[in-house]
Amino acid sequence: MSTETLGTTSPRELLARVEHGYQSTRAVVDALGPMRFDERLPSDMTLREVLAHLAAWEETVPPRVERVL
Repeated sequence: MSTETLGTTSPRELLARVEHGYQSTRAVVDALGPMRFDERLPSDMTLREVLAHLAAWEETVPPRVERVL
């Protein structure tokens, strides 16, 4: 899947791409066993920490973007 977003991409297409990315990521995370969440990644963060960061981003960034728009 390309991360390029062209100016002609409709909001509907963008939402579909976001949903696809979310579903794909969720499928990978769901396939991991619970023990994997505490393994250290090359970034020195655990998978649990990375997922917590992503969850916080999902809660805080969209409202900020909406305010700017």
